[in-house]
Amino acid sequence: MTNEFAVDSPEPTILVLGPVAVRDASGLPRTLSGQQAEVLSLLVAAAPDPVRVETLVDVLWGVSTPKTASTGLRVVVARLRDRLADGIEIVAEAGHYRLNVPPEALDHKQFSARVASARALLLAFEYEKAIDQLRAALGLWRGEAFQPHNDNDAIWPHAAKLGEERADAEELFVEALLASGRLEEAVARCTRLVADNELRDRRWYLLMLGLYRAGRQAEALRTYQRVASLYRDNLGLEPGPTLVELEQAILQQDPGLLVIARAGGPHPDSDRITIDESETGSVGIEALVSAIDGDVTAVPASASPTVGRDRELDQLAEVLQSHRLVSIIGPPGVGKTRLAASFARGFDRGRVLWLDLAVHRPENAVADLASQLGVRVEADSVVAEVAAALRHGESLLVFDNCERFVDTIVPLAESLIKHCPDLRILATSRQVLDCPSETRFELGAIDLGDARRLLLERAFGRNQRPSLDDHDLDQLVERLDRLPLALELASGLLRSSTPAEILGELENTTTILTRSRQSTDRHQSLSMALAWSTDRLDPEELSVFTQLGAFRGTFHSADVATMLGVDNPSANRVLGRLTANSLVSSRRDRPVGEYRILETIRAHARDLLVQSNGLSRAESRHASAYVDLLQWAQPRWRGQDEERAVRRVGAASGEIRHAFEWALGAEELDVAIAIANLVWDHALFRMDHEQQRWALDVLETHDTRQHPHHGALLGTAAMSCWVLGRFEDGLAYAQQASEASHESGQPISGQVLRARLNIAGAQSDVQAAETAAMSLLEHSRLHHDDWERSAVLCSIAMGWAYVGDRDVGEKTARKSLDLAQGTNNASAIAWSVFGRGFVTVDHDPAEALSLFRESLRLSGTVRNRWVQGMATAGAVTAHRRLGQTSVAASLLADLIPHWRRGGMVSILGNACHEAALVLDDLGHRDLALEAIRGSALVGQRQLLLPKDEQAITKLRVLLDEAAAGQRSSYAVSQPHLDPDAAADHITGLLQQVLLS
Repeated sequence: MTNEFAVDSPEPTILVLGPVAVRDASGLPRTLSGQQAEVLSLLVAAAPDPVRVETLVDVLWGVSTPKTASTGLRVVVARLRDRLADGIEIVAEAGHYRLNVPPEALDHKQFSARVASARALLLAFEYEKAIDQLRAALGLWRGEAFQPHNDNDAIWPHAAKLGEERADAEELFVEALLASGRLEEAVARCTRLVADNELRDRRWYLLMLGLYRAGRQAEALRTYQRVASLYRDNLGLEPGPTLVELEQAILQQDPGLLVIARAGGPHPDSDRITIDESETGSVGIEALVSAIDGDVTAVPASASPTVGRDRELDQLAEVLQSHRLVSIIGPPGVGKTRLAASFARGFDRGRVLWLDLAVHRPENAVADLASQLGVRVEADSVVAEVAAALRHGESLLVFDNCERFVDTIVPLAESLIKHCPDLRILATSRQVLDCPSETRFELGAIDLGDARRLLLERAFGRNQRPSLDDHDLDQLVERLDRLPLALELASGLLRSSTPAEILGELENTTTILTRSRQSTDRHQSLSMALAWSTDRLDPEELSVFTQLGAFRGTFHSADVATMLGVDNPSANRVLGRLTANSLVSSRRDRPVGEYRILETIRAHARDLLVQSNGLSRAESRHASAYVDLLQWAQPRWRGQDEERAVRRVGAASGEIRHAFEWALGAEELDVAIAIANLVWDHALFRMDHEQQRWALDVLETHDTRQHPHHGALLGTAAMSCWVLGRFEDGLAYAQQASEASHESGQPISGQVLRARLNIAGAQSDVQAAETAAMSLLEHSRLHHDDWERSAVLCSIAMGWAYVGDRDVGEKTARKSLDLAQGTNNASAIAWSVFGRGFVTVDHDPAEALSLFRESLRLSGTVRNRWVQGMATAGAVTAHRRLGQTSVAASLLADLIPHWRRGGMVSILGNACHEAALVLDDLGHRDLALEAIRGSALVGQRQLLLPKDEQAITKLRVLLDEAAAGQRSSYAVSQPHLDPDAAADHITGLLQQVLLS
């Protein structure tokens, strides 16, 4: 689908901070199709690293990858190259594509550079200049990063990271305004930020501080009460210590709150530092003197080179420039210690001190520091003397493995930060420190290419490249979450087993990920590394963590609560604690309550379930939880809360798939049938090809004739057959469903009537379609279902358009829209708006095009890909009527793959016939005849508008004449194409014409 994007700068740039687009040197926008924008998004996100061809193919076609995908990708890339500005190029490498682009040509790089400049200016007390830089940086944003492709699995991590940087910059802007004394502006801006995201403590902190400095103490305190209520009511949590301490300081009217200065700024000089020893917490001061002569803990040497962390090292250096206490937070095995050690070894601005808290007892931390600094004093002044030794000259202090000793280390770190202006502290921890000075540096997995390289280098050395299946190798790397520790542990297995064999073993357990030598090191095995975290959990946390072994990646706290039989605040509270320990992670790019668990960590939880003989019960409760979710969502798909239901079910699609597969394999027919029936509306509108088949899967593997919901399952199966183009099977299932309903005394289901209506339309059987429509209309009236009535009336209106009665069609379409608007349901309104456009397109194509665009917009708000496809098909017809045939061809080049990816065989035939008409209008009669010939292989088409039916009939006559004279190159050279390949061939014809 073609989009044009407005731009406002004369520099050639790729716009990322909003709809992905390209602007040339003249400042004019360059048009990108949907596929081109999606490819460009992924190449930009990965730059400067290359992207595998297989990854790009998967992004474009998903599970329905055509046989000619590589050719199709080359066509998309070729068309994209033509639209790139000078100086920006796509380079083809062996099995990869890479975007070669200067950083200044990417607006998100400009954004990051300006934010970094602003941080430096703030440290130099150049507040107004910093404000100007931040204003310019934030002004580059035009929406969400990489939209509308930022929900793609390959792109969303990059979009989420940019979104987090944007949020940090917004907060930094408020800090700059506060520092410059522009208090009212700061308060106003921060109020908007809090409304945008109510779960960022820093925003509440800045708002309270700004209100207090502006002389609005009562409002500042009310703001604290507001955030406290929000956290308690929605999360079951109390505000963090930073907000609590700020409230107390406001109550005490602490004069320090009025001081306008930033951390890292100048401190008053004094020859002697006085420290209240209680500031350092329980550090065992009395017992420290005896430890002063102990061994110094040096920066650990690396036994092997670090792979894939250059970018993170640069980012860490940038963060430590402007923040004095940085904690590297991440899951077990992600490489926190290695990154900190690599950074410390490269630190050349002063002393480096390293304390490994997994080796040295935390109560000896101050003594160890004293030893490294050469300080030898009595116990009652050792902390002050350590601080004094760090008072002058830059120093880097690393606290490694803080997670078990946060309560001890935090007060010490805060005290040293307070009294040592040139000290930087770097901490590594699986648990957040949650202290006022902390800036978190969240460390994630390494990139796919780096992960593959790490695995192979550890297994075979740097210069060896064994013959391995690339797909299996990438599958293994992803299965190990691209965690360096897991990859290193798997490297030993790779010397004697194939990636596929290792993957098979990992299906059962992660205990195979163990070093060959014996050791007590917690990194000896993945299980030991994870046990370092899970051993610290309390019984409630451990119980919830273990149950997460039944999940498959992304889940919602409400589903965990349903599975465990607890309320949502309780589930959120425990998940929050697990998140703080890096065992799960919250989805920052998603609504509140969504979490992810890495596969390696989930597998450990699953091992614990197996050990406790609790796996079967957990799987059963997990499946039941997702039946409950679908029962909750089903009425909302047809009401005003559709968007929320779509998001919840869409996010849970992987878990629902797992629940269905488990139920099918465990012969839990109640669960399997419930899921297959309940998920159908979502499967159709979101065009999930796999979910659309589930009813057929149940019928093909189990005898359900005695099941009370056998009739409903047959009705769903009939709809599945309509989607797949298996019309005779669909009618047979519909008949069986009617008989089952009659035998059981139950009323016939709406699905059966829907299937008959859709199949009759697909077979161009006007009389059967009319009968089915009247029956379904009566069914919806008896059940007071205005959503269904609206949909049926829309279909009837289209029927009148097919037979050429425009007036009745328009009247029926208006009635459909009135009913749809009464439901306040986006999908119903979008479908009815499309119906109005369809009956209008012949006599007023411009008005119809406007209606199709509105239908496309509305359906996009709830990710209704089926209506989006129909609206695009309508736009194709409108553009043809308006003489804009090239635009129609471009839309069709995206539309045919759209229907292919969704498995919509029943509709694909119409799109292919539209392609024939477009090619003929463009003057390519031979290609049009090829498209007509290929359309016969794709599937039976539905009715076309009268004018188009006549044009298709004419082309068919010409095709028959050409075939008789053997003048059809398609008939001679392409006799063995299957339906999918035929559809891809027709898409290729369109792309060929567009490229020419």
